[in-house]
Amino acid sequence: FRSNDNDTSFESSSNIETAESVVSKMLHLYEQDSLWIERNKKPLTIALNHVLRMYSDTKATNSEAFDRSLSLVQRFKRLKPNRSNQYPDVSTYNLLLGSLSRSNIKQKDKRTQQIMNEMESNSIEPNMKTYTTAITAMGTDRGNGNMSEEILVKAMKKYDNLSYLEKGNMTFNASSLYAATIVSKVRSGNFDSSKAVQMLDNLEKKYEETRDPNLKPNVALYAAVFDILSRECGRNRSSSALSTALRLLENMETLYEEGHEDMMPDKYCFTSVMVALSRSRLPDAVEKAEKIWERMELLYERTKDESIRPDHVTHSALLFTLLQSKDSENIKRAEELIYKIEDMARNKEMLWPSPAVYTALINAIGRGDSATKGEKIEKIIARLDEAYLNGILNAKPDTLVFNAAINAWATSITPKKAKKSWKLLNEMCNRYEKGDLGAKPNVSSFTNVLNACAYTKDKRFHLEAVDIAVRIQEKIFSDVDNYGRPDSKFFNMLIRVFGFCIPKDSDRQSFISATFQRCSREGRVDNTVLGSMKKFSPKLYSKLPGFNQGRASLENLPKDWSRNLNRRAMR
Repeated sequence: FRSNDNDTSFESSSNIETAESVVSKMLHLYEQDSLWIERNKKPLTIALNHVLRMYSDTKATNSEAFDRSLSLVQRFKRLKPNRSNQYPDVSTYNLLLGSLSRSNIKQKDKRTQQIMNEMESNSIEPNMKTYTTAITAMGTDRGNGNMSEEILVKAMKKYDNLSYLEKGNMTFNASSLYAATIVSKVRSGNFDSSKAVQMLDNLEKKYEETRDPNLKPNVALYAAVFDILSRECGRNRSSSALSTALRLLENMETLYEEGHEDMMPDKYCFTSVMVALSRSRLPDAVEKAEKIWERMELLYERTKDESIRPDHVTHSALLFTLLQSKDSENIKRAEELIYKIEDMARNKEMLWPSPAVYTALINAIGRGDSATKGEKIEKIIARLDEAYLNGILNAKPDTLVFNAAINAWATSITPKKAKKSWKLLNEMCNRYEKGDLGAKPNVSSFTNVLNACAYTKDKRFHLEAVDIAVRIQEKIFSDVDNYGRPDSKFFNMLIRVFGFCIPKDSDRQSFISATFQRCSREGRVDNTVLGSMKKFSPKLYSKLPGFNQGRASLENLPKDWSRNLNRRAMR
């Protein structure tokens, strides 16, 4: 009963078919002689568990391993052995939970609960491996996260009731249970960073009191806590979560320097804290991130341990922190680091930076006031195109990169920014029409070009801006199924283009009136649209339904005019 470790499917392993055949013959013997199972319980138990282990060893991530495991267990349950000859046993259910953990089945929390309930109904006592495997299974699914915590409580209660000798003779790692529980709650969206930190603190306290090696917090648990703290920083810019992450990382480094080699932070710990810094927007975030980076590099140079070597995620975390800074020197350093990573990627030493990195870079350059920022950004896109043509697939510019570039042109001081933005939008459309789905323009793409048109200061280019705005409107409405239906921002910006750039009042009012009528038919009238109407067409604004005391409000307009707004837009 051995499977090939390289098997990734059942079809590739003839050993599994042979094992299933042997088990079927054993079942057939029982069907012919009901006493056979009484005389051969142990061989039958071993046979079943070996086959389940072979299913698990296929390393298949689909549901087949679990489905076949469950089917075989159900088949054995129909043997109905008496209490002295229970079957399946705890190992059977542990293997079943393991197959569930590795599968892509949904609602694993419910499946796990069903298996645990079945064990209880069959008077099969879960062991520590059962609890660990069950929590791990739930950690790979998006359940509600509460069940994993309930199982953790049961597991620790069971462990506390074991004798000193039993604890010493078993393979058990409480940190793995705690880490899997935190991961389960994170994946469910039901996470609380303070709860995770409390769990770590409680385990550390237990370890300090007992000095039981099975209770010693490990790097994996710290990594899980760092991850949840990083998410908390991203969710609400929590300064307390960031302070806690920095404190815990410092504690780990101190323990390692004091001789606890098993507490050396790995790249996941360092990177999670750097990600938290990149999300914090603190004034000293760059300084803190760079110090962590330096410590990480020094530790790697000293140990040559690959688990500590900075990877593309670590680089990205540092880059995002640099690029969120308003300091031009930090942006320059980020550019230099990106060039370095690109060279490493060409030499197969590192993954090419993600499109998100280039989006952040372009946004950072766009925030500046350089007269040449538009040209600089176009060179970045050209560099990405060249890398893609040379075989680096991840380098291809996507929608977010193009949108950032268009927005950078829109905020530039060049008088030709409307034309430049329009050119980029057409480039996106051409690429999409030729099959590049990643460059598909969206409503924001069109709106960003309108922004460039609306804020063209040089009156010599106003008519060109109006012409581009009209063509944009025609283009997006000609294919709303692909580009999306224009939203309130689109119509608001279109009104502003006509308001700023059409010199003749009668023409201006005609264009604005037509735009507002279309906006109301689309159900996109919001307060920003009303504000632009008040500014650029006060006469039409004063004739809106419910106009009173110099003001028109959404509440007094026909509900149909705002039917497609979300609640935030209606405030």
